[in-house]
Amino acid sequence: MKKILHYIERISFIIAAIMLVSAIIYTILLWWGISQPFFPLPVYLQAIRILRPTVAIGLYAFFFAMDVLLLLAFIRKKFTWRNTILFLTSIWIAIPLCCVCSGQALIIYPETILDSVKLDHNHFYATTTGGDYMSYYLLKCNERDFECERIFHDGGGRFIGTAALLVDNDKHEIHYFTGSGYGATNLIYTYGPDPHEYKYENYIWLGSTSFSLHSYEKDSNKAFVITKCNREVHTGVPCEILPFRYSTETFEKAEFVSDESEEEIKLLIDDRLIFTYDTVPHCIAEGCMIEQ
Repeated sequence: MKKILHYIERISFIIAAIMLVSAIIYTILLWWGISQPFFPLPVYLQAIRILRPTVAIGLYAFFFAMDVLLLLAFIRKKFTWRNTILFLTSIWIAIPLCCVCSGQALIIYPETILDSVKLDHNHFYATTTGGDYMSYYLLKCNERDFECERIFHDGGGRFIGTAALLVDNDKHEIHYFTGSGYGATNLIYTYGPDPHEYKYENYIWLGSTSFSLHSYEKDSNKAFVITKCNREVHTGVPCEILPFRYSTETFEKAEFVSDESEEEIKLLIDDRLIFTYDTVPHCIAEGCMIEQ
């Protein structure tokens, strides 16, 4: 009987120690600016992913182990004031630590890499994290994936989906798309010499292709871009940005109209015809430009 109690006590100590060490490591890793520069980004995120369930499960294992140790102390009549203070102090320290770690681990999904690209001498990662609603990030790292920084965050409340990064080496730009179902078809951000976020305005389907209008603020004007996406493409980036640019000082509404028989779409802004597209883009209004 004494040997059984001895082994139970040893196992309980081991469980408690593993839990505390895991919780401490997990807490340190959560401090992005302190711990991430010491690990390549994929390794850093994978370490958090592995430790997350360990901490969550360990919360219950830890308190079970502490209860066993307290019970054994009573059974073996070795429950002294010294042991009492030791156990209570351990519990008081462990409770907030475990609750914070396990609560975060159970409620929030670990940050996940959805796509990655290289531009110039940097790596860029599209990641997501969150609970019922997702937040999207764009991270910029050096060539070795150390010293990463979050250069964009979108917490628009979108449900978990996908993301894709489109690189334009000529303009030194990266276009960030998010979406679900048919793929990443919603343009939300452009990183480059002139970084900007987009507001979704309108869209239209023409067969299996969708055309979406996005706007952003530029020099006190409203600037517009159009994306063309193919829903039959399920890997990579199913979209391209048309070489269309237009801006205006005033803006009330924008809408697409289509002619299925002619396979042509038209863009109207404030009921004014601005742009048409059949197999190639055409500018109609003054101020509209097709980039070469």
